[in-house]
Amino acid sequence: MKKTGVINKEIAEVIASMGHGDMLVVSDAGLAIPNNIRRIDVSIRPGSPEVLDLVRVIQEELQVESILVPEQMNQYCLHILDELKKIFPDLKIQEVATDVYIEHAYQSKAIIRTGECTTFANVILVAGVTF
Repeated sequence: MKKTGVINKEIAEVIASMGHGDMLVVSDAGLAIPNNIRRIDVSIRPGSPEVLDLVRVIQEELQVESILVPEQMNQYCLHILDELKKIFPDLKIQEVATDVYIEHAYQSKAIIRTGECTTFANVILVAGVTF
């Protein structure tokens, strides 16, 4: 049995398979996810788990080089954006138009659907390298 880090089998597999530039989405409960994209649904009830719960655990294992968020995050969930800046103090968080965000999300390795019920609470973590 795995002792630390991500113990969810599907999330651990995705993280282990990621290379430089690959993207992993942590989404709210409402993001439309096409059938051709790997969906990992960890929602258990409205509001749980939250997007930030997943981001905090994932950042312990995934080398993140950049982050993309929808530009509406400033308007609808500034508290999440502020917390992302605390979790990743050395990274610039790119706020992008919704259509650009969706385009990138649909090119990701996987989308992890949380129970988050906050509008536009979606984060794309872009993998970096450890060397």
